[in-house]
Amino acid sequence: MVNTEIFNELVQGGHTDRESGKYIWLPQIPEWQNGNTYFEDFDWLKLDNIFIFGRLGGNAFYAWSKETNEVFYCDEVGAGTAVFYAPDLSAALFRMVVEFAAGLYDPLCSDEEKEEMDEDEADEYISESEAVGMLKCYLLVFGKYWKSEWREIIENMINKGIACGDAFIYPDAAYGFFNDYFPQNRMNTVLDLNK
Repeated sequence: MVNTEIFNELVQGGHTDRESGKYIWLPQIPEWQNGNTYFEDFDWLKLDNIFIFGRLGGNAFYAWSKETNEVFYCDEVGAGTAVFYAPDLSAALFRMVVEFAAGLYDPLCSDEEKEEMDEDEADEYISESEAVGMLKCYLLVFGKYWKSEWREIIENMINKGIACGDAFIYPDAAYGFFNDYFPQNRMNTVLDLNK
């Protein structure tokens, strides 16, 4: 499937709408975005050839190239550049889930550790059982877009649980997956968004 088909299925399934009851939260995409309307104030950016599908606080966003389907991440709109993130939306979703499982964005902890925390501290952590529930949800919704070996990787994480202190997988191992499955000659590609 191409990016637009995947994204349209996610929209139609209610997975990008916070009010739907089927919303899928990813740490890297606190807000799904349906196109480039957010950037009215940045009319100097060249956005005709990209489709913005997720944004973070400030002006950071994820988008795919309409020409290549490659996904790029832009954390500084003012610089007018974005960096390669994944070969397509399917791979980007896989990368986001693996990065979540590696604890790169939100701290993970055991259920027991979370029970011992005060309420304020507990709000900052995702417990193992909560994280396993999220991984199952990601697998259910995104898994049909993934290669079978990617599904197996997530299934193994679900079955093993937190295996290395405060994550399902070490960050180095996570990046090993990306080295195995993503084109290395594209990993440092920069997309110029300036007109």
